[in-house]
Amino acid sequence: MTSKELYMMNGGKTFYIYKDGFGDVYNATPAEEAQWKAELLDQYRDRLSVEDSPSILKQIIENLEYHQAEGLIPQVESLLETASSRRKTVLVSQLWRMTGYPAAFSKLVGILKEHRETCLDEVFLALIEMKGSPEAAAFLWDLLQSDDTLLAKKAHTTLVMWAYTGLPELRKTGLETDLKPEVKTADPAAFSKALAAVRRVLRLS
Repeated sequence: MTSKELYMMNGGKTFYIYKDGFGDVYNATPAEEAQWKAELLDQYRDRLSVEDSPSILKQIIENLEYHQAEGLIPQVESLLETASSRRKTVLVSQLWRMTGYPAAFSKLVGILKEHRETCLDEVFLALIEMKGSPEAAAFLWDLLQSDDTLLAKKAHTTLVMWAYTGLPELRKTGLETDLKPEVKTADPAAFSKALAAVRRVLRLS
């Protein structure tokens, strides 16, 4: 494998090359890396307009952000109008992560209402990105109590992900064990206690 192939395969993040044990075969000058970076960013910009896989689209945006690609935010915003609902879940959540995009939550809820059958997983994957959003927190907390078991499970999983990706205080609330939908009927007291604890951590009024 050539040095250029290693660079491109790792999204221009050279520290991964060394982390993965290929540092002994990687040999590139600053000029070569600058040229490869320009090629890589052109490829990412092209794919940004067409990529349909949510996980890959998210990675493309994160890599463009990592390389401080010029015009990233306006480009992502410009794609919203014509994006499919599936792509839109990623675009709005990444805009929220990067800029605090105020319409992100309402757009995700709208997608959930209109395209639940096809975009359910994508909406909740996007909500994982929205730690720190009071609207998202209140929405998920309400869903924990919903009689819609599927949505309650999705909300529970999303909050557990929050607990392990930036809100460790949630791990001390009983969230993981006592706020599963089945506990609501099996042990209402434990469910209510954990629900109140999560509410405090999320600072919901």
